Amino acid sequence: LRIGYEFDGPHNELEPNAYVAAYRRIVDIMRSEGVENVAYVWHSYASAPYGNNPISAWYPGEDYVDWVGISLFGHMYASSVSSDLDAVFRFAREERKPVMVAEASPVRGISSPSDWDDWFVNFFSLAYTRNIKAISFINEDWERFNFPGLNWGDARLQNVPEVADAFFEEIKRDRYLKQSPELFEQIGYTPP
Repeated sequence: LRIGYEFDGPHNELEPNAYVAAYRRIVDIMRSEGVENVAYVWHSYASAPYGNNPISAWYPGEDYVDWVGISLFGHMYASSVSSDLDAVFRFAREERKPVMVAEASPVRGISSPSDWDDWFVNFFSLAYTRNIKAISFINEDWERFNFPGLNWGDARLQNVPEVADAFFEEIKRDRYLKQSPELFEQIGYTPP
């Protein structure tokens, strides 16, 4: 469960203290109701944070976070990691929390086989080098939403068969978990 996703994004304008209080309240209520089959995801925008606050300002605490989530959109057109994204990785490592890509999509769309090299190679390289444990890829035509000021393209894999083939070839590898009766146990959740 991602509570207040992209909490540090300037587009959300969340003050750290209010966010932390709300996040903890939601987790506390769920626990008081006996909910045990939820992992709590603290999901960073992974770019320049709102109000120039340090990432730690929004942290609800070790007992409230199971995963650190990140968004990866325009980030992946560069082969190097920005200092803001690197700060999230450092924080997750210091807190001993696994990292998941909670949202990812090539914002320039997928319209050519070269998009594999321009975005996906950096994306999967980051997954390997930073030991990312889970990935959520958004296969979407962003143009259909007409979000004001958001000029993202059609990022559906099926637009370019070569990109789709390379994507599915990559995720067939053993490092990625697949749907199975053992999946919950593989990700560390054991039913009560």
